[in-house]
Amino acid sequence: MKPISILFLIITLSTGLCFAQGIVVEDRIWSEAIFGSEGNSISTTHYKFCGDTIVNHKTYKHVCVSWSLNSNKWQHFNDMIREDSLRVYKANIKGKETLIYDFNLKKGENFFDEKLDEAFVVDSVVFREIQGNKLKHIYLSLQASLFMVWIEEIGSYHGVFNRYDNSGGDVVLLCVEEHGEMLYINEQFDTCELNGTYTNNRELPLLELTVKCIQNNLVMVQNRSNTTGLITFYDLKGKLVLKESVETGTTQLCLPNSGLFIYRFQRENGQSQSGKIVIL
Repeated sequence: MKPISILFLIITLSTGLCFAQGIVVEDRIWSEAIFGSEGNSISTTHYKFCGDTIVNHKTYKHVCVSWSLNSNKWQHFNDMIREDSLRVYKANIKGKETLIYDFNLKKGENFFDEKLDEAFVVDSVVFREIQGNKLKHIYLSLQASLFMVWIEEIGSYHGVFNRYDNSGGDVVLLCVEEHGEMLYINEQFDTCELNGTYTNNRELPLLELTVKCIQNNLVMVQNRSNTTGLITFYDLKGKLVLKESVETGTTQLCLPNSGLFIYRFQRENGQSQSGKIVIL
C-alpha cells in the first residue's frame, strides 16, 4: 500500500471515530409537547443551543426557545447547558448547576435526582437503532412511580432537559432534527408540532399487550406493538419482584413465587399499561 493510501485510510478512520456527538451541539432542534394536567391542553415548545458564554470559568451554551418551527424568532432562555465527559449539566444564569444526564452509568448504579431528593436506579443499558444509528439507551426507575429512558445524542423521552413532570402535566419529546435531517421521531405522534387539545390516549391499547401465566411461575408477555419497553412486577406490599426489558413479540419470564402481583409496562414512547396477574 502506498504511503498516501495509508494516510488517507488513517484520516478516514479518524473521521469515523469522531463522528459521534454529544447532546450539547448547535443547530440541533428539540420539539417537545407539553400535556397540561387540566383542560386537556397541549402545546409545543422548540429548543436549541445558540452561542457560548463563560460563567465561573466554565463554558456553556445558551438555551434558545421558540414556539413555532415556521418562525425564525428564537429567544434566549434563562438556562444554560454544558457537557463534560458524557455528563450533561443545566445551570441558571448565576452558574448553579444541576446534573441532568450521566451516560457513564451502568446497570445497578444510581442517579441522584436533586429535585426529588431521591435516587433512580439504572435497570438496564442497551443499544437500540434510531434512524439508522445504534445509540445507547439507559433505563432508570424510581420505585413504581417514575420511569426514565435516556438516549445518547438525543436526551430523554421527556425532552432534552429530562423533565419527567411539568407542574402536574407531562412533557413528551416529539422529534429531534439537525440541518433538516430527522435524528429522532416519536412514532406515537409522527409530528414535530402539536397544539390544541387531546383525548386521553396515553394508555397503551390493551390488545397490544397480553400478560398471562402459562404454568407454575412462568409468565408469558406478548408485545404486539413495534416498540420495546420495560415491565415491572410488584407484590401487594409494593415490593419490586421482577423488572425486565420486553422486546416486540413473545417474552417468557419467571416470577420467584406465587401470589397476586401488580404489573406495569412502559413503552419507550411514554405509553403505559398496568394490570394484575395471579400466580398459583
